[in-house]
Amino acid sequence: LTLEYLETGAPPIQPPPGFSDDFNLGGPSPDPKWTFVGGGTSSVNVNGSAPGKLRIAIDPSINRQCWTGGSPGCIRLMEAAPPGNLQAEVKEDTVVPNGAGHDHQMGFLAYQDATNFIRFEQQGISGTRHIVAHKVISNAGAPGLVSCSGIPLTPPLYLRVTRSSDTWTLAYSANGTSFTTCGSFTQALDLAKPGAQIGLYLGNNGSNASFTSGDFDYLRVTTN
Repeated sequence: LTLEYLETGAPPIQPPPGFSDDFNLGGPSPDPKWTFVGGGTSSVNVNGSAPGKLRIAIDPSINRQCWTGGSPGCIRLMEAAPPGNLQAEVKEDTVVPNGAGHDHQMGFLAYQDATNFIRFEQQGISGTRHIVAHKVISNAGAPGLVSCSGIPLTPPLYLRVTRSSDTWTLAYSANGTSFTTCGSFTQALDLAKPGAQIGLYLGNNGSNASFTSGDFDYLRVTTN
């Protein structure tokens, strides 16, 4: 590393600290801190299919979404969760399709276990696009906790999720600077529980052939 710095005149790229990942290093497999939960021909690729990005490919032949009923759930890349307050910002370089009969999701998942989790996402469903949060608690689903609806999105899209105690706030941006808040809600979620995770996901539940992959530029997480 010292020799590289002397020869190029610039410091080598270092991996981001803690829970963040810019997906600029290594590949095609993600950093070992990540766990991929796939199904069928679904796959994950870092810094390969799209340089400097994470690409999650989802098998279009099967419905996969994180909702009630536990497994199999959505196609996701997960890491150990921070136990306290957090702010997570995700840059997504794919906009999900939204035609008639479609239901596609791409976003950030806070996951206590298979029957307790919260989804924060862009969702394309039956002709509309939403920035929305859904939850499953004790295996009971509650959709549309907060929502910014009917938005004509073009990539990139930035999602920002903030947790302060049991209050969760979802916001989005088209430029990464000016954010629109969709709303806040209160929900206890034990991310200190062994096996609790956070991460990125794709889901399909209709017209699956229209949505086969999604690109993420980064996940940046701060904690306190």
